[in-house]
This record gives sequence, structure tokens and C-alpha cells, in this order.
Amino acid sequence: MDAPTVRTIDWWLHQSATSRPSSPFAAANPQWTTPRKIIDARAAFDESASTLTSAENEIHRSHDLELLAALLAIAFLTGGLTATLQSPSAQSILLAVSVVVLLLAAFGLAVLW
Repeated sequence: MDAPTVRTIDWWLHQSATSRPSSPFAAANPQWTTPRKIIDARAAFDESASTLTSAENEIHRSHDLELLAALLAIAFLTGGLTATLQSPSAQSILLAVSVVVLLLAAFGLAVLW
């Protein structure tokens, strides 16, 4: 809180409960100065609703990108494991799977980015 707001609340808290106004932001409080700017509540609400919608869309997008990052990690892991296998056919199959997953993840990244 800014200093004038803190002074306003402090003044209000130091008054007796029977004589103080119901809010620290009342005209009876000498420490309170009315803001010089009028806020349009409907416009502020509409702006906050659009910002919230945008944030939700970004969250969904980030979840999709996290899934693709996990798929990329799996593709690289399976591609790296091909060297540990003795069977050439198993190496080919695992390498083919990793290449397909890598291509799908790259396509997904191109679409979502």
C-alpha cells in the first residue's frame, strides 16, 4: 500500500470503535484524500475478463507445449537407446519409432508455436 493509504487506515484503527466511520475511506477521515480518477467499473470488468480469457488460452497452449516437450524427450531417448540393442531389426524398429515421434512432435511445435 502507498503511504497515504497506510495513514488513512492507521487513523481509522486508532479511533474508538463507537465513533469511527464504518470504513477508513470515508469523508470523515482527515487522512483520506479522494482519488482524482474515476474508474469505470464495467470497462475494468470487461478488460479483466478479456485478460483472464487470454491467460487461460496461454495456459492451455503451455500445457500443449509441455506435452510436446515430453514427446521430444521420449523420441530422443528411444533414438539414443538404439545403439544399446544388439539386434539390427530391433534397432531399425526403435529408430523408426523415434523418428516418427520426432516428426509428430516437430509438426506439433510448428503448429502451436
